[in-house]
This record gives sequence, structure tokens and C-alpha cells, in this order.
Amino acid sequence: MAFIYSPKSLIEIEKGFNKKFSFSASSHQLPNPQVIFTEERWEVPVLQKKKDAFNNVRSKLNNVFLKSWHQHTELCNPAQRIFYTVQKEYQPEFLSQAWMKFYELLSSYPLIPDKAVEGGRLGSVHLCEAPGGFISALNHYLQSNHNIKWNWLANSLNPYYEGNSLFSMVSDDRLVKHALENWCFGIDYSGDILSKTNAASIIEDFKKKTENPILLITADGGIDCQNDPKEQELHISPLICAEIILAMQVLSPGGSLVIKMFTLFECESVCALYLLRCSFESLHVCKPISSKGGNSEVYVVCCGYKGHQYIEPWLPQLLSCYNMKKSKKVMFPLSEIPEKFLQECVSCAHFFADMQISVIDENLTNYETGMNKKKADSLLEAKNAVAVEFTSRFNISPTFKRIAPAATSVTMSTLSSVKRRENCTFNDWEVRNEKSLKCCLDDLNDCLKRYSKVSFDPISIRVFPVPSEDLVITNGLPIKELGSSKFCTGNILKHKIKLKNFVTPRSSNQEERLKYFSSLISSMPISSTLDIADCYKDEKNYSVCKECAIPLVLERLSTMQVGESLLVIGMRLWTQFDVGIFYLLSSIFSKVEILPPHWDCFAVYFQDYEPKQEICDYLMSLKSKSVKNIVSLLPVSYLLESEFFSSIIASNDRFLINNLKQVYEVLLTKKDQLDAAKAFYEYLCDLSDSDDSSDG
Repeated sequence: MAFIYSPKSLIEIEKGFNKKFSFSASSHQLPNPQVIFTEERWEVPVLQKKKDAFNNVRSKLNNVFLKSWHQHTELCNPAQRIFYTVQKEYQPEFLSQAWMKFYELLSSYPLIPDKAVEGGRLGSVHLCEAPGGFISALNHYLQSNHNIKWNWLANSLNPYYEGNSLFSMVSDDRLVKHALENWCFGIDYSGDILSKTNAASIIEDFKKKTENPILLITADGGIDCQNDPKEQELHISPLICAEIILAMQVLSPGGSLVIKMFTLFECESVCALYLLRCSFESLHVCKPISSKGGNSEVYVVCCGYKGHQYIEPWLPQLLSCYNMKKSKKVMFPLSEIPEKFLQECVSCAHFFADMQISVIDENLTNYETGMNKKKADSLLEAKNAVAVEFTSRFNISPTFKRIAPAATSVTMSTLSSVKRRENCTFNDWEVRNEKSLKCCLDDLNDCLKRYSKVSFDPISIRVFPVPSEDLVITNGLPIKELGSSKFCTGNILKHKIKLKNFVTPRSSNQEERLKYFSSLISSMPISSTLDIADCYKDEKNYSVCKECAIPLVLERLSTMQVGESLLVIGMRLWTQFDVGIFYLLSSIFSKVEILPPHWDCFAVYFQDYEPKQEICDYLMSLKSKSVKNIVSLLPVSYLLESEFFSSIIASNDRFLINNLKQVYEVLLTKKDQLDAAKAFYEYLCDLSDSDDSSDG
């Protein structure tokens, strides 16, 4: 069916679907391996000049309110209705901007090699992939276009490793938890590919687990650069280098690679592009229409990999990329980059920067002057036309084979998301980030009233039996400081993490804690009481804390008799290890309750000891192990079981709220910090504001 578009719509379609640049065919060769990472950074003057001009344009946004700006740019985005149209008509699994971007790339370039189509087998690897939009898009595309036996593997920062920071990780685990066997987090369990040792173990996992030739790799990594957006490209370059080097060790000859990059002004980007140009038959750069025009991301598309044997002579030196950030050496000397290729890099960088500048300027003009009805109507017509063109051009059709259960849903708790503060200008946000807490807050007045409605009744715990084959210890990198947790609401934990260096709450003592918790269960039998709260005083070394606490718990358990009860004060339920211990303990008592929290900790009442030999033996085996390296005691699926999971989140959240209120009281007692205390009261108010911000 042919569609007739208005002139305005045709212009938007032409612009939006043709943000592409192709490097010319060439016989470029990589330089002598001995020159790799030997010289200091260099600059291309014309690219630095463009970077300065680009940042000057972007600086115009410094005094624009972030939240309203993001709303405005979303309104002005010609591709805005693509998501709605695709969702309504085709209901893809895990539809997102990432899904739409990758579907366009799959439809625009020969990313599925002929050998995969002819052989009917495809293996794909997806780096920095969470939450899984590229995988879902590929699943949809293959079902619609090819009869191929496909298996996939993926990597991201592990949302279940609590040493990873909430601020640097995508914690949406909907696809991860339903396909854990497909995800490779490496020997240290973190998923970090910037660690040379961990990256090597991830490579081995990919090679062992793949069923088909790996002929497609994607790398969609990013780093939060809100603190220094002008140098986004420099901050991301170590990750891009690590992604490329990892991909080249896994990809089969003839395979394709898609990698996200940002602007292309720096020598690191030029070198990365040259490495890719020499290692693949063709090299393209594309900004998909569903990628917001005002941001800097582009996707580098590489087809026809020359193979591991081609790159092998350079690999030992290329692995020096893991030291690049410290040494500040660059991959290739400027003298080794052919002039023709350098000119193409300049043309490419200018092409995409000019488009981004144009979008920012146009959006800013509309923001300042407003949009009249004629312009708004014309834009709406263009949005509808772009959405229709997207679905027809890329021949999207419904599919039925899903990766995860159809009932998979999103909740704030399971995603442990972090809300970005946007009700300020960028300059305000930057100042608040640099100065004391009192500069970081807005005037909100009613949050503690909401907290007063939170139930503080005891929480009963129910667990399922654990078969012996699931009693498996997983080791990983010891957690120094708690950076994240699936077992509480991310927005609340974020404030605890950010405030730990701002004020230290007063500590309670054992007598005070015992008096408080004993009063809550005065009518219940208590055979034994164990207080481990003091073990967790050093929050900057969590692994040492659990090495102190867990032996005490196990020692007390070993002395208990059938039918006895135990009150444990100061248990922590932040990590997989913590919650795993708690889950196993809960399975050997007939009744378990998490008591209403003290401001300093909470306690668990275990009633009627019913020892199960297998569980007890497993727990006691920990006495002879170094628990600081243990990150998990049983599959995370047990801990994410809905009723149990919800109970743990509720317990942790109400403890955090109590703890943050106490921090406020500490500040209030310090006259010289009175203003900060008032501001912190408002900061607490912000915790209850659950409005999601738009992703500008």
C-alpha cells in the first residue's frame, strides 16, 4: 500500500531515515604491533574546533530546566509516535528505544551474514545489553525474515552483584532473571568487561556456551556523563575499546559487529574506527531515526569480519587497552593513520555533529518562542507519517515466540530504579552535585506524612523447600561497599548511599537494641538471643562485616535444640548472600517474623527450630570457608519469588526510612548545620515522590 505524505512529512522522513555515513572501500593495513599504545594522545585540530563549536551550542542549554526541556524535546521529536504505533499494532516483547534502533539497523544493513542464512544457524553475543532490547529486536526480526536456528548469549553489569553501583548499572532484570543461563558475568560475578581478568573469563564462557557460530555481536554500552557531558566521548572510550577487543576474540570470520559510540572528535575514536576499518570488509556509521536527534549517540556497523587469525598478531598489544585510562597512551600514533581515512573521519564527525547542532538549535528556538498551532499540527502529521514509514519500510509484522513469559511486568521494586532529579537547570544540578546537601534539594513539604502510613507490623516469612542440587555456592569479587541491591527500592537506597559521607548517625548499643526488640515479642518464647549489629559498623568493607557476623550466627545455630527459638538482632538483608542465609535459616524454623525496625537495625524472630539435616550441613560447611568471596548460596530465583521478595523489600524499605529519619534528627541537633537539617527534611520528602522523569 502506497502512502501519500505532505511535503513537511517527506522532509522529516528523508532526514530521519538517512542519517548514515559509509567509509570507502580500501586496503588499509594495521601498523606494526610494536607501536600500539606507545604514544601520548594527539588531536586533530579541525575536529577539536568542531568539538568546541558543538559544546558552545550545547552550553546554551545550561540554564534550561532539565525536566521541562526533556518534555519539550520529546514533544518535538518527529519519531515520537513510532513506539506507540509499533506497540499498538505488533506488541513486541520488551519494546523500547533500543528495540527500535536495532530493528532499524537489522533492516538497513546485512548484519545477518549469508553463511548464517545459508547454513540456517546463528549465534549472537550482546555486550552491555541489559535490559535486553537488542536481543528482543533480533528475536522479532529473525522470526519475521529468516528460518534460522538461533541462540544468544549476553553480558552486562550484573544486577544481582551488589558491588555494582546503582548509578552506573541498568537494574531492569526482567530478561535476565528469565534467561539467566544465557547471561555471562565472568569469574568475579560483576559482569564488568573493563576488568581484564573478568573479560577473559567472559570470553571463555561465550566460547563454551555457544551452540552456533557467533556471527553477530552488539555492544550498547554507555556511561553516565551528567557530571561532565562535554567530555562524554573521552569518558566512554575505555569501554568502547574493551568492547571491540572482546568482540574480536569471539566473533567468527564473516561476522558482523554493531557498537555504540558518541561524537567522533577524539583520537581514541579515530583509532577505534581505524582498527574496525582494517578488521572488517565494510564500515558504516548510522544514527537510527528512533535515536533522539539531540543526543550524541551513533552506531558503528561493521560487516565481514576478517577473523581472529587476522587480528591475532596485534592482540597482545591491543590487550593493553585495559591500562589505557591509567597510562593515557593512545592506540595508534597519528603518523600511522592514513590521510584519506583521517579525512573520512572528519567528514563523518562533521556530518553527525551538524545534524545534532541543527536539532538542538531548532528545539531551543521552539522552547523559547513556543509552537503555534500551524507548526504543531504540521509536526503531528509528520510524527504519524514517520511512524507509518517505519513500520512499512522495515516490514514489521507480529511474532509469537517470546524469550520471557508474557506475564513479565515492570514494578518499581523489581527494577530497583533510580529516579533522576530534573526539576532544576543543568547549572543548578551541577552546583548541587558539587556542594553540600542543602544545595541539592527542592521545596517539598509533605513526605513524612506519607511515611507515617507505612505499616510497621511484623512481617511473616514463608519459603519453599530447597532441593539439594540447588545448594550451590557461587564465588565472586568481595563486596567492599554496598552499591546496589535488588532487595529494596532503588530510589531510597540511593539516598542512603549518597548520604553516608555527609553525616554518621549515632550508634545504638546492645542493651538499647535488646530492650526494644524484646518488648515487641514479650509474649513469645525466646530460647536464645544473638546481636550481630556491631559487626556491620564498618559500611566501607561489607565483606569484612559478614566475615564477622556469619560465624556468630552459625555457632549459635549449632548449639540449638529442636523446638527452641532464636532472636537475631542486626541481620542485614541487602545482598544475595545475606538473603540466601536468611532464606535457608527460615527453612529450618516453623515460624519466622521480621520485627518492626529500630532506627539502627532490624531483628528476626525464628520460632520452633526444625532442623533439616541437608540444610544444616550446608550452612555449617560455611564455617570452614572464607565467606567474603561468596556472593550466593542458592539460585537467585528462590530469592525473587514474589511473596518472599516483596517481604524482604518491605522490610528493607521501612528500615531505610527509619534510618534516614534518624539522620535528619542528628542534623537537627547540630546548630551549625540547621539549614542542612531543614534541607534534609525536604530531601526525605523527595523520597516519596514516585513520578518518573523522562529520558531526554
